[in-house]
Amino acid sequence: MKGQIGLGAAVEAFFNDKDLARNIRRTYHQTLDALIEDHTPDLTVAKLTSAKVRSTLLSRWADAAPSTWNSRITAVQSFIRYCDRNDWIVNSPLKGIDRKREPRDETKAIGYDDLEQLWSRPDIGLREKTLWRMLYETAARTNELLALNIEDLDVGRKQAVVIGKGGHREIIVWASGTARLLPRYLSGRHRGPLFVTKRQPNVAPADADRCPDTGLGRLSYGPERVARRKRASS
Repeated sequence: MKGQIGLGAAVEAFFNDKDLARNIRRTYHQTLDALIEDHTPDLTVAKLTSAKVRSTLLSRWADAAPSTWNSRITAVQSFIRYCDRNDWIVNSPLKGIDRKREPRDETKAIGYDDLEQLWSRPDIGLREKTLWRMLYETAARTNELLALNIEDLDVGRKQAVVIGKGGHREIIVWASGTARLLPRYLSGRHRGPLFVTKRQPNVAPADADRCPDTGLGRLSYGPERVARRKRASS
């Protein structure tokens, strides 16, 4: 019957039915779990009003950056659309809840001549030169390149398959600059993580994040190690 499913059961069904990228799933969980915590899992979805949603968003993310606030609204929107498709909801509980304007990024791109000077500096390591050049030529995200294995590369065609935003498989293509650097950087390695640490890790990494020949770990980005994403079935 319309609207009789509880909020907790609806959220559980939503995540069971959705194939979400790990970072998106984490954001959605934070948002929807907050709704459950504030309004109980037994609250029927039909009684999830805009006032209830607004109270949760304001109490937890009122002072957050606009991008964070907007991501929480996106999470609720996705959940509400799912409930609407399943005929569980009567009225949208997002009426009157607006996104925040995000500031424009005024950062100017670094000129190509400046980049060439950077790539030519003798004090910059080969790994960094290869990674930076590959980032420039493919326009891929850093975490996408760090998640690559050598087996993912099609060196002859100068391309590779990455798992992009939303968990979709995407082909990236690089140019001659990366093509010249890759063989030098790989130095005979044929399997395992593409970009690896320079020293043996203090803690043994997971098999997917360890070079089977050298024992070196996958290069991380930020404070957390970039985990290997699940590959879509072929």
